[in-house]
Amino acid sequence: MPKKDTDQLNLLFDISELADLVIDSQDLESFLQLAVDLVADHFKAQVCSIYLYNEMTDRLVLKATRGLNADAVDKIWMYPGEGLVGQSFINQTV
Repeated sequence: MPKKDTDQLNLLFDISELADLVIDSQDLESFLQLAVDLVADHFKAQVCSIYLYNEMTDRLVLKATRGLNADAVDKIWMYPGEGLVGQSFINQTV
């Protein structure tokens, strides 16, 4: 099968998986956890996490994770610019 056809087929599977995330989620927390699992599976990553920004506290709050302690969800936070993502962003803008 030509690469273009393979890429289009992979895109269809990805769209289907995204639709399943919405359908299978009962609430925001379950959606985020399913999203973390999907991304970790696709990247074959042992650790994957989602942080959401809280405008009131100006913090990124851990909302879903695979590979970290699940008890840390909603308890671990960092300020924008901190952590691995913050370091990557800072290094790219310098």
